[in-house]
Amino acid sequence: MIRNGLKVGVIGMAAILLGAGCASPSSGEKEETKPPRLTEIETSAAESVVTMGREAGAKLLKALQDGDFAATAGLPVGDAKDKLTPERFNAVVEKVVKANGGIQSFAYLTDLNTPPYKLLLWKVTFAPKKTEAEKKEEAGSVAPETGADMLFELWMGKLDGEYKIVGFRFKI
Repeated sequence: MIRNGLKVGVIGMAAILLGAGCASPSSGEKEETKPPRLTEIETSAAESVVTMGREAGAKLLKALQDGDFAATAGLPVGDAKDKLTPERFNAVVEKVVKANGGIQSFAYLTDLNTPPYKLLLWKVTFAPKKTEAEKKEEAGSVAPETGADMLFELWMGKLDGEYKIVGFRFKI
């Protein structure tokens, strides 16, 4: 059931990713943990960052739709790829995707310039949640019904000179 004001997602992942950088120790020095350096996206690169974000977002949404963590392999996520763990992925699938009837479809809407990020937006439509009796009753129905819509937000940023996903979430 969708509750008004529900903001479920992995925006906290951005904070985790932004604090997850590590410096390589040089000879004789102690290992230090430093956050990755977040810098502005150059104007000349903005279009390619949006293209990269659109492809990554579509791949991530498809993986969430299918419940397939392996499909997220190779996504440019933050400073440390392993921060999108199977456990976190499955938590999003359970708390958002399955709790709202499963992703029926998604469509890219637009991108917003929110320095130092590019914010990309998708409309995600969930399948209607029905009881077994309702499913049997509508078995002969031709017109597919849809459930609730949510916004999917994906932030792209430049971390230590590379363009990456720095966070994402579902939002009503």
